[in-house]
Amino acid sequence: MIQTGISNAQTFETFLNAGASTVQAGFDVYHTMDQGYLRTGLSGIYTNYDKGEYKSLEVHVAVGGDVLIEGLNGELGIKGLIGSVDEGFGDSDLGSLAFMIGGAYQLPKNIIPVTTKIFTEITLTPSPLAFIDMDRYFDIRAGVDIFIVEKAALEFSYQHYDMKMEGSPENWTHEDDIVMIGIKLRF
Repeated sequence: MIQTGISNAQTFETFLNAGASTVQAGFDVYHTMDQGYLRTGLSGIYTNYDKGEYKSLEVHVAVGGDVLIEGLNGELGIKGLIGSVDEGFGDSDLGSLAFMIGGAYQLPKNIIPVTTKIFTEITLTPSPLAFIDMDRYFDIRAGVDIFIVEKAALEFSYQHYDMKMEGSPENWTHEDDIVMIGIKLRF
């Protein structure tokens, strides 16, 4: 029989990122478990661009821990997403339950003397788990955190998302590529 428990040890993480026409913010709580951790949190994104605007709020839960080698970390989880996208010709409300997989690797100190983590996260919603006007959702996010001090990092990231909407008079898609810089704090 396998038993896992959550201890009282918790780490809180918050971030604020900005790009040319995008603002993204979030808050996560890492709950220490016997084997790895449980991450819960929420985040939001707002993009105002030439064709219109995109905004979403997501709630996520994931389990993670060390994988294969020291410094490599993996996560599996689920994410709930609600929001809206407006491109002038199409205005859709979004909703989905998504699967997510992610990973991070902390570069060894003998390579880079400053604590540096490379990360990526992929989110996918197949059609049966999309609702309201959404038919499908995919995003990939990758970046690097450079810890200036022990509990604060500069974050440089890239995010690509691609959505398919069921709308009237026809189905349409929305996709975007976002480059952001921000700050991440742990306490």
